[in-house]
Amino acid sequence: MTGLGKWAAVIGSCVFVAGSAGAQSYSGSNVGGLEWDRPFSNGSCCSVLGPVRLSAQAFLVQTAGRYTINSVQTYDGYLHLYRDSFDPNTQSANFVAGNDDGTGGIGTSELNDVTLDAGTPYILITSAFAAGRTGDFTNTIIGPAAVVLLGSGSAAFNPGAGLNDGFVVAAAGTSGRLLIVGADGAVRDAGQVSIAARNGRIELTRVADGTGAGDVTVSTSGVPGMMGNLYTWAEVTGFRSTEFGSGTGILAGNGLQIGADLAIGPNMVAGLSLGYSTVHASDAGAETDGTLTYVQPYFAYRSGPWSGTASLVYGVGGFEQAGGVDTADVTLAAATFEGAYDLALTDAFTLSPTVGLIHGREEVEGTGGALAGIDSAVSFSQGSLGARLTHSGADGTLFAGLHADYLTQDPGSILAADLLAEDGWTGRVEVGGEMALGHGMDLSTSVELSGIGGDMRTVSGGLRVALRF
Repeated sequence: MTGLGKWAAVIGSCVFVAGSAGAQSYSGSNVGGLEWDRPFSNGSCCSVLGPVRLSAQAFLVQTAGRYTINSVQTYDGYLHLYRDSFDPNTQSANFVAGNDDGTGGIGTSELNDVTLDAGTPYILITSAFAAGRTGDFTNTIIGPAAVVLLGSGSAAFNPGAGLNDGFVVAAAGTSGRLLIVGADGAVRDAGQVSIAARNGRIELTRVADGTGAGDVTVSTSGVPGMMGNLYTWAEVTGFRSTEFGSGTGILAGNGLQIGADLAIGPNMVAGLSLGYSTVHASDAGAETDGTLTYVQPYFAYRSGPWSGTASLVYGVGGFEQAGGVDTADVTLAAATFEGAYDLALTDAFTLSPTVGLIHGREEVEGTGGALAGIDSAVSFSQGSLGARLTHSGADGTLFAGLHADYLTQDPGSILAADLLAEDGWTGRVEVGGEMALGHGMDLSTSVELSGIGGDMRTVSGGLRVALRF
């Protein structure tokens, strides 16, 4: 699903019937609905035949243009259309159009050739001509592009707030997942390089990997060093997604991660990493900025052909929008693991089957403005199976890898659900290499394409300089 069609349909008291690229139908009832004194078809207030009962449905359109709204009721109904928000006590505010009887007479209503703006929430009110007239209805919105249902009932009165909530939750959840995946890759490489450096050799294949971020380019550079038994390293990271949210949104960030580890055995190290990242997201007119600070204890192991890395991540941060008026706090927690087994094919080629697992959760709690009251979270699990082929030569090493990644997510906000990458299997291909520069320095680079076969493809790259003292 692409474009603004990635917004979830939140049905509430209405029942989804059918939808296509230029039409959306839903059924509902005004029985037991909120009472109001309806305005006339020109928006002026108000009819003395009420109060009448209403049903509200919010929606938006993917493309600006002229749309027609038809309603067929089992009673003498009435249609009113509002923009941005709806207040049943200020009937003329935000009014767009209204109609009593359509070309089909009593029991039908029509709003013909109404100009709607893309990405703007609208609220369609289906009520009645006079008090006591209630029943079922089916409404159809027809136009040049996709129509997306957002929410019904009282939740439809201010759909913009729901869009903001879902957008911030999705931005926090996606950036949190990218941060965890990147941090996992950083400590994985740092841990294995630390063991290799202690054994007098350097093997570095840094890939800032991730799945479902959408055309993300990640660049890294690091300068690790040995000081006695303490191995220290630093890495600067950045990512950018051009397929976030609706499919054309942007999610970008950059940060710094530093770490140090100690040998706790001949083949093991234990370390601690600290990281900080800034995030910016924009999509369909909405924008948010955030920061994340995290701590990551890690453990790395290598014995013969076996290697593995495990870590825990805990972080805190905040997101804001509307110039800092709307604010939310975030809490991040995750556990990661990756293992590999080296199979020597020849003196120069090694095939390493790999398995990885990451599970994380980010909680979002609104603290101010339009975000106040948000209490949502995004949990995700990502498993990976694959293999990496490495060629070792006099000038360094080259590698290529093929992996299958499975992503599953559990968003706490329905509006956030379709702004996230779709769950399921995707493919990932990586290539890279490492070479010694001399004077204790090594250079490695890698390029990765992930999300193959999914709705959010990822292009990642890495560059790291290693320095041994």
